[in-house]
Amino acid sequence: MVVVTNVRVAPSWADPEKAGTPDHKIDTNRVFVSSGFNLQYNEVYKTFGAAFTDVVSAFPQVVVPLPAGNTQILIDLETGLPMPYTAPAGYRLRILSDLWSFGVRGRTEAYVLGQYYGGAEPETLGTHYYNVVGGFDSRAIDPTFVLPIPMQLQVENIDGADLRGFWFATYILSAEATPPFPETKVVKCKFCSHMEEVSHTTTVHKCTDCGVTNIYFSFKRGGS
Repeated sequence: MVVVTNVRVAPSWADPEKAGTPDHKIDTNRVFVSSGFNLQYNEVYKTFGAAFTDVVSAFPQVVVPLPAGNTQILIDLETGLPMPYTAPAGYRLRILSDLWSFGVRGRTEAYVLGQYYGGAEPETLGTHYYNVVGGFDSRAIDPTFVLPIPMQLQVENIDGADLRGFWFATYILSAEATPPFPETKVVKCKFCSHMEEVSHTTTVHKCTDCGVTNIYFSFKRGGS
């Protein structure tokens, strides 16, 4: 996202020969690091996550701490549905960023088409963030976009204590020679598991079955 109305100039201490000349290095880095924020008309974000805590929340991705030896599948923030998420035929799914932080050791895993794709088992605790370049792109295994591509992300607690923390992974879903994105989505109630179809812009929603409010995400679509 290049800001052309506020051109930066190189400071004299950085490079005397270039002092006072336009310096596009920062803006170029913004394009490199945040390119996903410039969505094209046929693109939309898909974010999956889980936040492990004792706090009760209406957000579907907020779950209880993960016991030792257990596995948690990430949840679609737009619908409340657990993965796998399937990119339909005619669509392309590619990763934008990956962020996780665990209080104890956790193993992250990704499965594509039902097969183990990759993962990580950090030796150090704390926050791990990746703005991914050259990461997963369904086009690499389906260049003509004729296959539905199911993907599942999950974390396993490989420590001896309950796991607290979070993992969020953001992808870009793009329509490739296919009809526009649907105007509705199917959401799952976190509290009673009731499923219903709502507008794709729905966020705060009272379940028509149990009456409890859920909060879903509605991500911006390119061109809107």
